[in-house]
Amino acid sequence: MFALLKAAVITASVVTAALSSAGGRAADRPADTFVAAFAAESTVLDPTKLIAGVDQYYLSQMFETLVRPDPTGKTVNWLAESWSLQEENGKTVIDIHLRKNVVFHNGDPMTSADFELSFQRSKDPKISRQPQRQAKVERFEIVDDHHFKIHFSEPDGAYIAMYLQLYAIPKKYFASVGEEGFAKNPVGTGPWKFISRTLKENLKLTRFENYWNNEHAPKIKNLEIRIIPEDLTRVAAFKNGEVDWIDGVPPAMVSEIKAMIRCEDVQYHQRQSPLYRFPELRSEVAICQARSPAGGC
Repeated sequence: MFALLKAAVITASVVTAALSSAGGRAADRPADTFVAAFAAESTVLDPTKLIAGVDQYYLSQMFETLVRPDPTGKTVNWLAESWSLQEENGKTVIDIHLRKNVVFHNGDPMTSADFELSFQRSKDPKISRQPQRQAKVERFEIVDDHHFKIHFSEPDGAYIAMYLQLYAIPKKYFASVGEEGFAKNPVGTGPWKFISRTLKENLKLTRFENYWNNEHAPKIKNLEIRIIPEDLTRVAAFKNGEVDWIDGVPPAMVSEIKAMIRCEDVQYHQRQSPLYRFPELRSEVAICQARSPAGGC
């Protein structure tokens, strides 16, 4: 599950549906492509600038953080191999050791300098939509290529609750293409690699063959997210096999969708605040929860 959300508040349930492996795929659709349809479109493809909850549906396919929640809501190490809370001169320090086998989609190795860039951009109000999250960080210290420390002027419990805040952003690549180039062709460490985006239509991704996490690597080659805002049109696309997965099933149509022979799963999901742990609530999964006719992703 690659798109575990980090929403700020608990919101109303979202109903999703998935086609079964028994059939339902439109004849003209590639067998190696999983197609999902979302009601809303991401406002940005730059993780530093994300602000809407829907942004994370898209960004979390391509970008990753130091830690993240697992399906039960428990925080697990991700790009961070380990981390610990320390105290230096009476002040709080988060000491982080990175995994050493992680590369970005363009082949650049992930290092501490990439997170330093992420920190610098995150605290800049001219760039970040939430610079206040870095307000209590006094300085960022690089120890070596895979070890850095975040020094605080005062304790900040929200920093840990928000999964250590920082996304991996490739410093070398960013320097070569600039702000605009990065937004047009985003590069992260996630399981899916950017191919193209057509506003108001779709986002196309392909499996990142050098993804560091073999256990959670995609099984299918391509992922397409289509933007279909109208509920009835989105449901119709699901019914006729144009798409494998949809969100926002109208509650009045849940029974009808469940009755479909080709429908494998209809689920309710609630977005969970990282500040409040409710074991019975699962963070919403945007992609790869459903098994597609091509064998799942």
